Amino acid sequence: MDAIFLSLLAVLCVVASANFGIELQTSLGKMSGTVRKVNGEEVEIFYGIPYARPPLGMYRFGLSSPATPWSDVRDGTIKPPSCWQPTGQPATRFENSDLTKDDLNISEDCLYLNIWRPKKRTEAKSILVWIHGGGFWTGSAVLGEEEGAGIVAFEDVILVTIAYRLGALGFMFVADQMQGNAGIFDQAFAMDWLKRNARNLGGDPNDITIMGEGAGAASVGFHLLAPMSKDKFSKAIMQSGSPVAPWAFMDSGKASNRTVTVAENLGCNSSESLMTFWNCMRTISAENFTSEFMKFKESWDDLPLAPIIDNWHFKAHPREMLQSAEIKVTKVLVGLDKNEGIEKAALEFMPNYNIQKKPKLKNRKEFRDSILEIADGYEYLQKSLLGVYWSEQPRNTNARVEILDNAVGDSLYKCPALDFAREYTKRGGQVYLYSLEDSISTNPWPKWMGATHGSEIKVELGVPMLPNSGNTKPEMNLSKKFMEL
Repeated sequence: MDAIFLSLLAVLCVVASANFGIELQTSLGKMSGTVRKVNGEEVEIFYGIPYARPPLGMYRFGLSSPATPWSDVRDGTIKPPSCWQPTGQPATRFENSDLTKDDLNISEDCLYLNIWRPKKRTEAKSILVWIHGGGFWTGSAVLGEEEGAGIVAFEDVILVTIAYRLGALGFMFVADQMQGNAGIFDQAFAMDWLKRNARNLGGDPNDITIMGEGAGAASVGFHLLAPMSKDKFSKAIMQSGSPVAPWAFMDSGKASNRTVTVAENLGCNSSESLMTFWNCMRTISAENFTSEFMKFKESWDDLPLAPIIDNWHFKAHPREMLQSAEIKVTKVLVGLDKNEGIEKAALEFMPNYNIQKKPKLKNRKEFRDSILEIADGYEYLQKSLLGVYWSEQPRNTNARVEILDNAVGDSLYKCPALDFAREYTKRGGQVYLYSLEDSISTNPWPKWMGATHGSEIKVELGVPMLPNSGNTKPEMNLSKKFMEL
């Protein structure tokens, strides 16, 4: 697995289609699949493998449970739906942007995983598990065939992407009535399925690396800290996210109060019998749940719901769990992008600017208020932010965008990632760090924004190396160097 962990090799040339059928035997039944040829290497692809029972009806808010076996060969050539989420993103302010999710196929029936593996398997392969980001409210495990095939062909590994419940359906919580953290448990359940089926896939059950970006990285951190997850994988990669980030965790009382309020607003009384309450909740649409929870957005970075202390998977706050002797101690790669905060800075603090081009923030008071809002409700942090960022170059209008980028990025991503790395190292873990310092031309955000949050995902998968990617030779070299970390 060190080949993945420290030397993600480049994807070099031609991808070609090979549409003859192949099969995968899992513990529950057979899956059909397709084959893609990447520079002469054949990669088998299987979409939509169920790892848990569909969370519908009486199973709607419960924790993952085993999927039902099937006797016929199940079609694994069709991409499964992504877990239900609100569609449409504020990033559609950008012309010709592909950042909107309006065309995403979504469903509550979404607990599937997708697999790319080398066709030639003379020995057990290392397994790389991808956990997507999206703030626990959006995101997808469905990659294009080529996006997953490249790293498999040239690293000779198996790539697995897992879906998990998001938003209200994944993180609602009512004390003594609703468990909470269903989305995190979905991830652990998928990892457990993978551990049991690793040899069926041609993989090594003792060589599994979990990897994620944003909320996916925070999730990876949670699994490093949670005793019930520690035996399901061997190494970890965390990109632009941390379990100790302020957005990654929520007070359980706050989550419970929000859920009860939403339920009552939608006509479900939590004081009634448990069966009556649950039956009522199952009749409410995901759209109505989401619209009600979004009313709780108290600040620019507030998530309506997030993982909580559930006294089972998480028995304490991640910062406290990080001090425990029960955490998994292993090799962890922690990565960041130079301009981690620029997307949120642009969308939250520059709504009236045309940010196709780099704006100049000429209003001094507006700039100062933006810095204060970053730490809204935390007076001590506001003073610290002013001390660091307001004093830098407040009269230089060209520099103010960079200052906001740094203030947001440091607060949400960089400082929490480094805090985790520092404390994890004290516990005996081996931590490696990287920073992506530049963007690539196919990044959908305006060029002036630089290496934005999530910029490294396609780079590390070798997408710039694929034909017709639209990337330049220097960007292909960047991808190669990046994967040789």
